Amino acid sequence: MTTAYIFPPNGYEGKSQAFSALNDYGFLGNFDTTDTYQINIVSGTISNPYPNGTTEPTMASDSDVIGNGFWGATASGSVYFQNLQQVSQIYEGGGLFTGTAVVSGVPYLVTADSKLWSLLGGTSGSLSYQPLTVSSGGTAYYLNVNSNTLYVQGNGIIFVSDIPANTGLSYAASANVLYSIDGTTNQVGGFNLSTSGVFSSSPPVTYLQQLIGSQATSGVCAVFGTSFNSTASSYQANNLAISPDNLFGAFANPTNNTVNLMTITDPSYSVVNSFTASGTAYWCAWNPLGTQVLTTNTGGAYISIYGVAGSSLSLFQVLSIAASGTTQIIPVPNTSQMLCCNPSNNYIDVLDFSGTWSVYQTVAATEPTCLTSISSTTAYAGVSGAIAELTYASNAWSITNTTSLAYTPTDILQTSATNVICAVGYSGSTGYLSVIYNGSLLEAQFTGTPKAVYEVNGQIIVPTNSGTVYIYSYLTNQLILKSTINIVSGTVTSITSSGQSLFFCASDIFQYYFDAPFEIAAIPYGWVATYDAIDNSWSSITSITTAFSTPMAATWQGSNIYLAAEDNTVYICAFGGGITGNYTVTNYNGLLESAIPAGISKLLWLEDGHLYGSTSLNSALLKVA
Repeated sequence: MTTAYIFPPNGYEGKSQAFSALNDYGFLGNFDTTDTYQINIVSGTISNPYPNGTTEPTMASDSDVIGNGFWGATASGSVYFQNLQQVSQIYEGGGLFTGTAVVSGVPYLVTADSKLWSLLGGTSGSLSYQPLTVSSGGTAYYLNVNSNTLYVQGNGIIFVSDIPANTGLSYAASANVLYSIDGTTNQVGGFNLSTSGVFSSSPPVTYLQQLIGSQATSGVCAVFGTSFNSTASSYQANNLAISPDNLFGAFANPTNNTVNLMTITDPSYSVVNSFTASGTAYWCAWNPLGTQVLTTNTGGAYISIYGVAGSSLSLFQVLSIAASGTTQIIPVPNTSQMLCCNPSNNYIDVLDFSGTWSVYQTVAATEPTCLTSISSTTAYAGVSGAIAELTYASNAWSITNTTSLAYTPTDILQTSATNVICAVGYSGSTGYLSVIYNGSLLEAQFTGTPKAVYEVNGQIIVPTNSGTVYIYSYLTNQLILKSTINIVSGTVTSITSSGQSLFFCASDIFQYYFDAPFEIAAIPYGWVATYDAIDNSWSSITSITTAFSTPMAATWQGSNIYLAAEDNTVYICAFGGGITGNYTVTNYNGLLESAIPAGISKLLWLEDGHLYGSTSLNSALLKVA
């Protein structure tokens, strides 16, 4: 099943600056930097929800239904009410309103400075607030209600308080307690998240996102959030080589001396074939056609070549070379050649395939350590104290240029930008990142000994032996350190990627992904759970097996929970457990960047019997079902 965007109209596409709001009376969204509009879903009319035609600088951050109209809070600190006859009232508050709820006819709001506001007297009263007790500097973001219980959610915190009917903020101060979801206490108000082992299984729940009140069963509420996949495998490798068709990864395991083939179905992977290697297998590479895997050996004067048929490996050839050990090997694109570092003999081997493999040429180079190929005629190598440029001309490779360094490179990489080469290495305890652009050299220094470098989305990733990972941005005249992360244990010898996954080869193969803006994180998975407040028990928990399915919004309808995820899917989860179906969210063609996720921030079944979602990235109204 697919979805359809029914709003905004032509001329308003892609002008969103903030989140959208959705309630039983329609859709609220801003379509330029100053105006907020309402669309009534039943009548199809568009109006400005502010009195006398005035405009607000920011749009509604949340909205709810009260009486015969709707009311909402704006990100600029205003609160407004409007009935179906377009009669409006507006109130000025004192903060950034982020969530709304109605309890027994009384509107409540929460602000980012962790104050709970009440519009006493309904739609004709005045705003007042009571501060919330927030642990560890948390920030409140959402409000929801189940019966007369009000929930405030924020950064890993939930506040729960019983609100006596029509008494506004007159609840006991002792009820102002926020519980941290930190894996230790596992408490949400009076809810114990580890009851019956629901949340104690692996992988653990590490991020509680939001709670929605029940529309299906009295006393039952739903919680959704994100868990993160265990990132370490039991496989050891110096590098992981991804096949040209992106279906398999090949690696040599130095511990048990095997060459292995594993499936790459982002984000899941598993070894499907292993072949016992002779000597000490070190580095793997695919031939340019993707039909063979070549491995170097640190203790033998040969290179092993394995044929790949389906998901099976078989020994094709053992190529003898003049060496006591070889290290990195790479394919030369659009050729029948491979380049291989031969540091013990101070040259780079050029291998060529014509029915069988042979040594085509040796290129003199002082202790070559690493290689990267640019084209069928250009490659770069890390050599002793320098980066060497190799050029293929007149049927032969030769070093045509060198750039001197204060260190010997341990890894080298061509970035996605044209004519940009990165290298890393170290001298003593000082690490180096060097970037060559059209002959100019930029360098950054840091503490640690790096042995790998990689680039994702224009960001250069440099791990060190201490587990610290530096992320740099490259500009034409400078390198800027954007982030420092401590995430990987062991010395990383190579990094590669497949789909959204990043693979770090160290003591194990670690799987992560590059998260915006400059973060490396474990693979996220979504989940939704229901809690019966009457029986004080968890009724069900449903995990979404699709990776990167971070939940964005949820709602009830009948006996189902509808969960909108970041992977452009709305999942149907049955009360009692299990996913029974899903809707695929189509890309919004009104945006120039139509490949970005829809980012549904509010999901609701409305009066016309359809499921709608308002999107946070483009302020569009989405008809899901």
